[in-house]
Amino acid sequence: MLTFLRFLLLSLLAGFCLAASSDRNEAAQAAREREQCFKSPSKTCVFVQAFATARGVTNGVERAWVLQRIAEAQAKAGMLDEALATARAIEDDRERALALRGIAGAQVKAGRLNAAKEIWAQALATARGIEGEASRASALREIAGAQADAGMLREALATASTIQVDRERAWALQRIAESQAKAGKLNEASKTWARALATAKKINVDKSRAWVRREIAGTQAKAGRVSDALATAGTIQDDTERAWALQGIAASQTEAGAVNEAKATWAQALATAQEIEDGKSRAEALRKIATAQTKAGRINEASAIWAQALATAQKIKNDRERFGALREIARAQAEAGRVDEALATARIIQDDRQRAWALRGIAGAQAEAGRIDEALATAQEIQDETSRALAFQEIGVALPR
Repeated sequence: MLTFLRFLLLSLLAGFCLAASSDRNEAAQAAREREQCFKSPSKTCVFVQAFATARGVTNGVERAWVLQRIAEAQAKAGMLDEALATARAIEDDRERALALRGIAGAQVKAGRLNAAKEIWAQALATARGIEGEASRASALREIAGAQADAGMLREALATASTIQVDRERAWALQRIAESQAKAGKLNEASKTWARALATAKKINVDKSRAWVRREIAGTQAKAGRVSDALATAGTIQDDTERAWALQGIAASQTEAGAVNEAKATWAQALATAQEIEDGKSRAEALRKIATAQTKAGRINEASAIWAQALATAQKIKNDRERFGALREIARAQAEAGRVDEALATARIIQDDRQRAWALRGIAGAQAEAGRIDEALATAQEIQDETSRALAFQEIGVALPR
């Protein structure tokens, strides 16, 4: 009996040692592949690193969300087969539906219409199978918006009609109206905007109603319907959302060459933002205005507002809210091409996770600007696996295949 037990123990130990040895070999191989990838980065190998890092995220909800982002990025990069493989690895129905939505849209752009039709069907079936009404509605909203972007206006309206939550249906309708306007179907767009506004009136939550109206005002302005946009913005009671709506309208006016009108709207947006009592909301509004002014080429005006946003954020007493506001400013600065300022902002964030989120945005901006080595260095600085995976994903998008 003792001999048998000794044999069993030795067998278990041998098996454990072999498994440990195999794990070590795999880890060493992964480390070599990672080192080689960073020495000579390519789109494929960086996406492999993104996927591998994402699979290591222990939180299931976060892992699903990161994989969804990677799948969509792969699809946009033309890696459609790889994107489908990533989507199949997503366990959460909502995130898988969103990944399939992105892949279907990419298939349409690639001219693979039959394949796209099949994936749209998969996305819709997956979304309709989501148990929670709010999650199901938000997934259907995103699919309707993507269908509209792909020119599938009839299908988008059909999807929107199945959405049971007013907030999500109104958002979908305004996206469809924007696509109708872009397609020159102005009468249809007017009717769809009217439906969106009528649906928005039914929303019971003030903040949600204001958010939807802000989105509607933005799409109206982009379509050149500035007077309608200003009228919609005027119905928004929430100062933060109204300021965001006004900066969007001002940006559209600037792009259209209506300089004097834009100047007045920019001033109105800034005055509205500066009146917001809550520091977090005021910093958000100022950040949005600074970002929009930068994109509009109003660099001097933007610089002053960036400084206001940063000063406002640093005065927020609640640590979590302060670090969150600084994180968003850092990301926005990076996206606006102010990378050095973004890094400086990120460095003063004392929360590791929030700083990692900021650095992820900076890495993406560096990659988009062609500064791949700097982007990889920033990504490797990130300790949080979720943010590091997303940084690799954004770098992968910027690289040639």
